[in-house]
Amino acid sequence: MQRKDSRHTLLGHACWLALCYLLAGAELAVAQGVTHIVNVGPPPGQTAHFVDFDSGSASDIDPAITVIRVGDTVRWDFFYTHSSTSGLCDAAPPNTCNPNGTWDSDIKTGPFSPSTPFQRTFTSAGVFPYFCRVHLSAMRGAIVVLNSNDYDPFGDRTFLAAPMPSATIFAGQTANFDATFFSFLSFSSLINLSCSNGDPRVPATCLNSPLVVDPANGISMNGRFATQAVNVPVSESVGGDYSFDIKGDVTVTLSPFTHSRRVLLHVNDLGLMPASASLTALRGDTLQTTVQAESLGLFSGTVSGVTCDVTPAGGPSCSVTPNTFPLGAGASQNLAVNFSNTGLPAILPNNYSVNLVASSSANNPGPGPFTRSKSFTLALKPAVMFKVETSPPVSSVAPGTVVGVLVTALNPAGNTMTNYNSTIHFSSSDPTAALPPNYPFQGNDNGVQFFNVTFNSAGPRTLTVTDTTPFATTGTSAIIRVDGGDPTDNDIALTSSLPGDAYFQNENVTFTAAVTATPSGTPQGSVQFFDGATPLGAPVALAGLGSTRTAQKTLSLAVGDHPITAVFQPAPASGFTANVSAPLLQRRSPAPRCVAGGLCPGSH
Repeated sequence: MQRKDSRHTLLGHACWLALCYLLAGAELAVAQGVTHIVNVGPPPGQTAHFVDFDSGSASDIDPAITVIRVGDTVRWDFFYTHSSTSGLCDAAPPNTCNPNGTWDSDIKTGPFSPSTPFQRTFTSAGVFPYFCRVHLSAMRGAIVVLNSNDYDPFGDRTFLAAPMPSATIFAGQTANFDATFFSFLSFSSLINLSCSNGDPRVPATCLNSPLVVDPANGISMNGRFATQAVNVPVSESVGGDYSFDIKGDVTVTLSPFTHSRRVLLHVNDLGLMPASASLTALRGDTLQTTVQAESLGLFSGTVSGVTCDVTPAGGPSCSVTPNTFPLGAGASQNLAVNFSNTGLPAILPNNYSVNLVASSSANNPGPGPFTRSKSFTLALKPAVMFKVETSPPVSSVAPGTVVGVLVTALNPAGNTMTNYNSTIHFSSSDPTAALPPNYPFQGNDNGVQFFNVTFNSAGPRTLTVTDTTPFATTGTSAIIRVDGGDPTDNDIALTSSLPGDAYFQNENVTFTAAVTATPSGTPQGSVQFFDGATPLGAPVALAGLGSTRTAQKTLSLAVGDHPITAVFQPAPASGFTANVSAPLLQRRSPAPRCVAGGLCPGSH
């Protein structure tokens, strides 16, 4: 595992430090403070450096840090030729230094005995870097101005603009972000570290329990500041880039400071991204889809093979091209997934799972040879429709009559599918019909087969054929009127409350079936209303006295044409015969009825 140093700079957070104190309610009135001394420069021939008198920092402390409070004064005592000039020096050669104009002592040409002073009073919190105009980046310092004692995570003393701390791991590994905590002005409090504000999210394992640190327990510089190093382990199993905050919360209410540092975790992995999570095709189609192999995080390596497998058995075969290819960091490779033999008789329509497996090895953090897999679904539907017709053709039969039915499997073009080989199931709107059992079509059927059906219940009836694959392709016959002709013991008449060829939007319609006993008597039973072959709710009992009794059904119909039929269902042992009315065509228009009996254009 590789790891990059995740420490950051105080300078990059100078404004952040000042703001943090204001947010914490620590803004203070500037008062007469104390004076802090910085000795400037050794004799010629020795390493040039500033020496913070408070901490006794030696020549190896560069930049020299002077920690003060708002209102304090810093006095630079010059013994040799140097300057104190506010500004930054570049990190990379030629290490150019750039004054920012906050202060400049000018170059004081020495030696001096006694020393020559230059001083400045600091009235606001922040971090103020400075350098010597003679020695430039070889001689630097910084004034850390605080409103009160505080701490800073991920600190260092370079005061140079730093990139976001980052680490690189392979999926499933652990990265370690190193943090150096600075405690200023004897700050001492427990600090809870946590991870937050992730983009796209915080890694899966990132300080599951708070890590507690106390900077005051670190290495102290005469009480002015102390440092303590901590380690933050982070792990993630899903490839990609994750940026997030490692945040420190002080646990005491007297110092409610919260400081954080943004970090970046590269999780290297090989990803397989199908163009679609689900694919739908008809049996016999030429089928291809695409999958993208993608470098996640900073992954780079060689993909040595991509396999394709279809489950359950009975599905088409598949292959992937290209099969072998290099993949650089941040790169992607489009792969073609080809399916073959989708039209063979042995290939069954079904919902299939397509599993892709890529074998690879990583050039950067990661294991040796490894595999990554991704699945998507393939719905291979039967390319079939059914034509269901009586043979010989009939439109009306008596109950109990055996009816010949011819079932033909058709392809999407409407031609007979001679290679249809699935199983069909029969159902009917007649609940008492005698139907054939499920039938598996064979190759020698050539997509056509003859069956016998017996309808037993009076009314408008249909026969439906359904393919038993998961996609339930169906075909339904025309309506067959099942009755015994005109019975001699009753007549039935069907009327509508909205006669004519249309009724209108937002209106209900009432259908009335009148059953009359012939030549005499009182009809007993109920009436079932149908829209086509679909029952309109439960049967309605006959009402009224005398030889003519009625049943009514009030409802709203969808826009369109509706062939309505009423079926008289006599009560048991009543002596009456079932009877089916002539169909009544009821049309519903989407237009509203016009007022005052007028006709609205387009309302019919």
